[in-house]
Amino acid sequence: MRPAPADLNHRVQRLLDKLVADGAEDAVQAAVYLDGRLVVDAWAAPAGRKIDGDTVFPVWSTTKGLAATVINRLVERGVLEWDAPLARWWPEFAAHGKGGITIRHVLAHTAGMEAMPTRAAMAEIADWESMCRSLEAATPTSAPGERQSYHAITYGWLLGETARRADGRDFARICYEEVCAPLGLPSFFWQGDVPVALLDEPPLPAKKSAEPPAINPAIPPWVLPLERLINRDEVRRACLPASNGITSARALAKHYAALVGDGVDGVRLLKPETVRQATDRAACAPRDPTGAGARGLGYGLSGPAEDPGQSFGHGGYGGSSAFADAKLRMGFGFARQRMFGAPDTAGLIRAEILASLG
Repeated sequence: MRPAPADLNHRVQRLLDKLVADGAEDAVQAAVYLDGRLVVDAWAAPAGRKIDGDTVFPVWSTTKGLAATVINRLVERGVLEWDAPLARWWPEFAAHGKGGITIRHVLAHTAGMEAMPTRAAMAEIADWESMCRSLEAATPTSAPGERQSYHAITYGWLLGETARRADGRDFARICYEEVCAPLGLPSFFWQGDVPVALLDEPPLPAKKSAEPPAINPAIPPWVLPLERLINRDEVRRACLPASNGITSARALAKHYAALVGDGVDGVRLLKPETVRQATDRAACAPRDPTGAGARGLGYGLSGPAEDPGQSFGHGGYGGSSAFADAKLRMGFGFARQRMFGAPDTAGLIRAEILASLG
């Protein structure tokens, strides 16, 4: 692979500055590691708004890729098994026909457990025990492995509670000790000791609809709008392994850089064989009927047809994004403040990088 051009950081910085100046973006960050070195570390914000590379942002479902690395690391260490049922460690979960749901099913979004409670209060989403009890009482929407349906929020408790039961540590602590600490990163879940960028909230409709908007049961109306949900202090402070990671683009990029090549600073989070298995396209068949794309074990897959796991990672609501590219030995992270009406800035940056590397 050719080395990164000396002006690559400047080119990405110039792109972010222009998007902010044009009003297309508010506060925004991008970071890229190549061969374990930070080669892009850029951020921009409107005048008067102070951010830097350490500012943390809500990154929504980008958190799922981080959680997947934690689970796959526990599998690698023998604490968990991909093909073991959750009920091995969480017996209460087996109720109502859920005894056959495995960790592989959850990572691949084929567990049939995507549905959230239809009626609850926003604050309940921050109550770990309450949400786990709801999952124990739930009935699957389909047999395990029968179909793929995105587990937008439930993914986090399904994996996190199983890991907690098997390991003994709460999931936020597991995440910090297994992934963040080895890389010298702060927790991916906000602890209240650093400022977090509040998200821009969409304008309220002029007239409230008599009926809630039709939406996938994985994201019920009571959590909407999502920006207002994550701006609530109790929700930001909670550990929602599927959806409320609060971190920086720099940290996201470093996490993925530690999954490819020789890792970062001598740290490789998963063995190459573990990554190969976790990014195997066959690991999550059948494919999502909505055409959402190939999935591995907790990661979305992209790349050429002959190697769809060459690039793997996860994006989030509103455009946050993080991934690794095994061929380029690259880790990429992108975080933003505005979720609605914003351009595909992550895609623009990725195109700039690929063009620069030839």
